[in-house]
Amino acid sequence: MVRELQTYVEVVVLVSDKAEHHDAMRLFADFQVPMHRVRFAEVDYDTMWIRDYGPQLLEHADGPLAIDSAYDDARTFDERVPTELAKLLNVPASSMPLRIAGEICW
Repeated sequence: MVRELQTYVEVVVLVSDKAEHHDAMRLFADFQVPMHRVRFAEVDYDTMWIRDYGPQLLEHADGPLAIDSAYDDARTFDERVPTELAKLLNVPASSMPLRIAGEICW
């Protein structure tokens, strides 16, 4: 997936630490993934379910905006990923008082 996507867009890979970054680099090398449009964001997280905790990236009239929705208070690292990732991507973040988890909103 990364090999194909990087031909169209910059791919950002979330890794929790240097060891995970190294493992991903080795895996991409094994599959001959070109790395010219792949970036790594090193942010500690609790679970792999980033689709559940975001961020949701929007294209606003003033430029891109990262939306940080409420998630799971027990998963403190997951809860802070959207804001940390927005900082690393140099995109402003805005919190939203809506809890989003996968396909469920409440």
